[in-house]
Amino acid sequence: MDHLKKLWFKESALLDLMYGKVNMKKEGCVESLGFEQFFLKSVIVPPTRFRPESQGNMGKSSGDGDRAYLHTHSAMLTKVILQNI
Repeated sequence: MDHLKKLWFKESALLDLMYGKVNMKKEGCVESLGFEQFFLKSVIVPPTRFRPESQGNMGKSSGDGDRAYLHTHSAMLTKVILQNI
């Protein structure tokens, strides 16, 4: 992020031509979003009720009983969260 910020500071005219110079938040205002347009500050995640845990022994025939496994999307979102801590 720091590298892109420095690049944008030095080459803002060229980068604004390449990546646009529009800020949709301000009506009728043409303004550069700068390097921040490439980064997310928050990730919207639907509630877990739409990604229920799966039940089963995942092909194992041992007598451990059924276990609950995270939905694939939930497992990936957990990795994203843990990476940013």
